[in-house]
Amino acid sequence: MDFSITNLLNSFSSHLTNNKQAKKEKEKALKQEENKPTKQISSAKPAPRQRNSIIADIKAFCDHFGEPEPGKTIEVTLKELLQIIPRHRPRIEAYNGLVGLLQREFNVTLEITSQKTKKNDNKTKKSST
Repeated sequence: MDFSITNLLNSFSSHLTNNKQAKKEKEKALKQEENKPTKQISSAKPAPRQRNSIIADIKAFCDHFGEPEPGKTIEVTLKELLQIIPRHRPRIEAYNGLVGLLQREFNVTLEITSQKTKKNDNKTKKSST
């Protein structure tokens, strides 16, 4: 074996060059990984938990009010609805999804009144906030 200084320096230099190239390749790969788009969010279907809560809401609604009849208008107080279908946020707006679903799918109008709801001409209307 030849242990000359030039061979040793060449070997060391070669080793350093290879390490620098490997390091540059690692950095390049890390940058490419960082630039990759994150997980795509698709809004095609509701999340399973959300779907289950919608089903539970409709079931509780039907248990209390019966099967929805097309064209029917149901008036209910917020206090009563909170007992039937609980929400974390006790506001009429918390039931917008249910109101929209009943209107769209069953042609049933659900009118929710609260103590803050203004009454006008014997018709119940939601107050604009």
